Amino acid sequence: MTTIVRPRTEADFPGLERALTECHAATGWPLEGVPDARAFICEDQGPLEQAWVAEHNGHIVGHIAINAPEPDCPCVKLWRRQTATDPDDGKPDDRIAVVGRLFVSPTKKVPGVVRALYHAVLDWSRERDAQLIMYVVVWSAARMLAAEAMTARFGWAKFGDTVYVSPKDGRVIDAVCYAAPPRAEAGEKAEGPVRPKLLRRRMSFAERLVQAKSSFMVMWRNPKSESWACWWRGGGVLTLVSSLRPAYLSEVSYEAVSHSISC
Repeated sequence: MTTIVRPRTEADFPGLERALTECHAATGWPLEGVPDARAFICEDQGPLEQAWVAEHNGHIVGHIAINAPEPDCPCVKLWRRQTATDPDDGKPDDRIAVVGRLFVSPTKKVPGVVRALYHAVLDWSRERDAQLIMYVVVWSAARMLAAEAMTARFGWAKFGDTVYVSPKDGRVIDAVCYAAPPRAEAGEKAEGPVRPKLLRRRMSFAERLVQAKSSFMVMWRNPKSESWACWWRGGGVLTLVSSLRPAYLSEVSYEAVSHSISC
């Protein structure tokens, strides 16, 4: 049975709360835990534009949302600095929207869920001529690798770094900002992973992602040690091929890397 992506309704929240709790148990996100999953999903991150759920065989297996830009959001601030579109300085503001609250249930293991959710937000943005941006909190090497691999698959480009301040304990954690592929020109359909012309993607942790049917290779560079590690997956098996200084890679687990690619 195919996965259906549709607008979120009130009746979806019990399933969403279960999926978010499962996500936290498997990945550690949300960092603050899920004492109130519904409150986290609905947390005010700017006026809600639209939210979607992914449903498979009657089960809620994923979620994604789009919010209007909040002026205090570090991702929004960085984008406006880089594009010189600050509404307070009299210049015309770029039409941007912020993607957030993306999560999938790790227990259902439904292929293509993240892809389907991304397609939903991209379709929404193209209909409204909006530029999508988002930031990903990266508290470990595994999380960074997952973010780089996922965004590379769908053509998103990194446009800078910022920080996330935990509302629970004030921790300051690194975060990476990404922009969606450029909006389609009038009357045209954007095809494939196209990089925004405005942004020049810099070399980063997941330097290369090559996909061919059921095989792929990921090359990862540790910024502290300048060491390289290479993973190869073929026939459903993920293998660490080489590493110059493996001690720096202890945070990168099989499960984290496997999940980041397979979703």
